[in-house]
Amino acid sequence: MQWFKKSLIRRIGTIVIGFIFVAFAVYGIISIQMLSDFFEANSKEALSQDAKQIATEIDKFIEKNVVIVEQMKTNQDYQAITEDLNTREEKRQHPLFNVITQELQTIKASDPNISLAYLGITKSNDVISSTPEFDPKPDYDLNKRLWYIETLKSRGVTVTSPYIDIVTEKMVVSITTPILKNNNVIGAMGIDLLVSDISELMKTYQVGTNGYTLLINKDGSIFYHPDTRQVSAGEQTDPYTYLEPYMTQITSGDNGVIEYNLENNAKYIAYVPTQSSNWIVATVIPRSEVLAPLNQFIFSLLFISLALLFLIAMFIKRMTRLISEPIVTISDSVESFSQGDQEINLPDVLYSREDEIGILSRGLKMMSHRITQYIEEVQTNNEALNEEIDKRRVVQSQLEMILELLSGTDEGIFILNDTFFCIYHNAAFSRIIGIPEAEIPTLNLSENNILIDQPLIDSLQMNPVWSGEIEYVQNSEETLFLFLRISKVKNGGDDYYIGNITNLTAHKQIEKDIYYLKYFDHLTKLNNKVFLDESGVELISGDTDNANSHALILINIDNFRIINEAKGFDFGNKVLIALANRLKNLISDQDILARLGNDEFGILKAHVSSNEDLYEYILELSKELERQIAINEEELIIDVSIGISLYPSDANHYAKLLKTAASALNNVKANKGRRFEFQPGVYSPLPAPSGYGHQSDHRFGGFNPLEQPQWDGAPRKLYCHCRSIKSDYPPWRMGAGKRL
Repeated sequence: MQWFKKSLIRRIGTIVIGFIFVAFAVYGIISIQMLSDFFEANSKEALSQDAKQIATEIDKFIEKNVVIVEQMKTNQDYQAITEDLNTREEKRQHPLFNVITQELQTIKASDPNISLAYLGITKSNDVISSTPEFDPKPDYDLNKRLWYIETLKSRGVTVTSPYIDIVTEKMVVSITTPILKNNNVIGAMGIDLLVSDISELMKTYQVGTNGYTLLINKDGSIFYHPDTRQVSAGEQTDPYTYLEPYMTQITSGDNGVIEYNLENNAKYIAYVPTQSSNWIVATVIPRSEVLAPLNQFIFSLLFISLALLFLIAMFIKRMTRLISEPIVTISDSVESFSQGDQEINLPDVLYSREDEIGILSRGLKMMSHRITQYIEEVQTNNEALNEEIDKRRVVQSQLEMILELLSGTDEGIFILNDTFFCIYHNAAFSRIIGIPEAEIPTLNLSENNILIDQPLIDSLQMNPVWSGEIEYVQNSEETLFLFLRISKVKNGGDDYYIGNITNLTAHKQIEKDIYYLKYFDHLTKLNNKVFLDESGVELISGDTDNANSHALILINIDNFRIINEAKGFDFGNKVLIALANRLKNLISDQDILARLGNDEFGILKAHVSSNEDLYEYILELSKELERQIAINEEELIIDVSIGISLYPSDANHYAKLLKTAASALNNVKANKGRRFEFQPGVYSPLPAPSGYGHQSDHRFGGFNPLEQPQWDGAPRKLYCHCRSIKSDYPPWRMGAGKRL
């Protein structure tokens, strides 16, 4: 105790050492805990991001092949051969076999990852693949194949579990889809992807130094693990048994991070399910690797602390020996130093003394030297600080430039806070929504239903990104079509919404114009032949049971070329427009009227209730079309020929319906004595319409019938006995009492 009490330096030194030791200890404990939490949180986030990135890459890998299977569904050849084949022996005799095998080979060659493309046929218990020479063994059972079982369960596009393919005899994963008929599965089609290709994809990802990735099936089995960690035949334990207690959580469909602790074998496990398959991506990294930087920091901190404590102890020991310098000399030197000298200079005798004065003298000299160094270092640091300030000014200038560029773009850009008030927007945003820029920050976009509504908010709670087309009505009552993309992001614990809007109104108008050019005739404003053909195919294709009757009526203007040559094309166009307007008044809402060509029109009459009603309609149509038309103050009668074909009596599909109607039209044009004709075929006899007694009727070219007209069902012609014939049409005669 006397040694401690006799020297002030010793007392101060001991107190300083104790204080520094305690301060370093507290600082170390707090720093270690904070850094430990920091490294763990960052590592978990990085591990989870790695798993998400791998899952995204796998989804991209699968989805590009799902597109191929979706395209295969549109091939009608696959549907046709699946329906036709009943036994395996019929396969190679089928006319579509070579076509389909070539198509399957083309699909296989389109992507090096595809090992096989194939069809599975339920009735024949057979497979047609891109390897045309392959035939299944006699005991092959399609219903027991893993890929077919999973396809039947899903009844949609399916990514199967790994299995051994019987054709390539390799481990594959299939992407399949069922072939349906009347909602019953009659087969399946798909492609095989080699498991080795997926393994190669997984090997490209490295998690840390000692981490690794796993691909886990929905049932908990491990689909992929690194080659260096495969269990050899001699090993008795599975290195992945530590996952078993957490497998239910991993395969739950959610993503997350698990901390596994057992003795000294602690690990972090991040898991993310893929969207396109039943696989879960897991990334694993040892906890020791995560905390390795922390251990290095602890070692460095401990070393610095001990070194500093040792230096302080040595400094205090030396100061105790040398302090004893005259105070005045020291004071003068200190004052001189404070006036601007570079360092404190004392007599050599003071430096050679071993008491407290000598220690103080040397200490002051050393201190002055260090202060000078510190000043130089401060000057150097100031220069570095000035450079940093200049860099930040450049960054600020760039940010200002970015904001200026955003303000000039045509896309509306905006940022909302968590209460849906706008904290930033560019000029385009104000222009598109039709609200002055000064008013936008004061408006709650959600409450005022400006782009943001409750369903959109609910969607962003589940998925932080939403995009799609919306309709928006400006204050000017103009309806705009907009494309909105909005993302929910977090910053400092608060939610923000960043979005952009693009005005698609002009684009929508272009789409509308394109639709008009494709489906409408610009002269008559009627639908064109493309629209009539597509409507006819859709109407008849939807009538799978042949339960309804539909009629196709073709109308042709006789000698229209003569009208154009005699009166000019402008006059001919007016004739076409007048005839089109008259036809519009002669159809019902469910009928389709179209101009098919220069002088030809078509009516698709849907859901004909009876042959009698159709016949009456044709008579009325013929009568109305023969009425006079006024063109440029001239009145004329247009002769037309009409051909009619009836579904399903005359044709069982639209192409044949059009062909038979055209045939009937050609027969009418060839026989100038008729105005219309039904396609010859098997019809029930049609009763003649009432009201045709002993009187002349314009619809029959001025005939004076002696009896009511009769409909002959076999040749499908209208006939009557006539007293005489008088006609305004080209001259022809017939004796009295003749059958016409």
